[in-house]
Amino acid sequence: MDISPPTAQQLALSHLASQPDPDAKPRLYTLSDLLIRTKDKRLIPLVPNEVQAQYLDQICPTWRDGGQIQLQGARELILKSRQFGFSTLILALLFLDTINTPHTQTVVVAHDMDSTIRLFQMVQRFYKHLPEPKPRA
Repeated sequence: MDISPPTAQQLALSHLASQPDPDAKPRLYTLSDLLIRTKDKRLIPLVPNEVQAQYLDQICPTWRDGGQIQLQGARELILKSRQFGFSTLILALLFLDTINTPHTQTVVVAHDMDSTIRLFQMVQRFYKHLPEPKPRA
C-alpha cells in the first residue's frame, strides 16, 4: 500500500472544506437550547413557567413561535417575588442576546459575592451545555 504525503492542492482543499460557509447564517439559539438545574439537581431544558411566559408575551410576542428575543436597549424594572424563576429567565435572555448578537458585551451585577458566583455559574452552565457548534469569542 502506497501512502504518499498530501499534495499542496489536497491540503488547500482540505483546509477549505473545514472552513465554515461564509454565506451561511449563524445559528440563533433559543430558550429551549438552555439547560437549567432543578432543585433536585437535574439538568432540564428551560421551559418558561406561567409567570415567565406572561412576561415573555409582553416583551416578545413571537417567542412561542421560536422568534428571536431581542433586548436591544431594553431596560426592565421587575418587582418580583422569590422563586418564580425571574433571575434565571432574565439571565437566560441576556445570555441569548449576547451570543446571538455580534459584538455584544453583557455585564450582570449582583448585590453580594455569593449571588454573583451563583449567577455566573448559571451562565457557565448555559454555555457548557449549548448544542454544537458553540459560538466562540
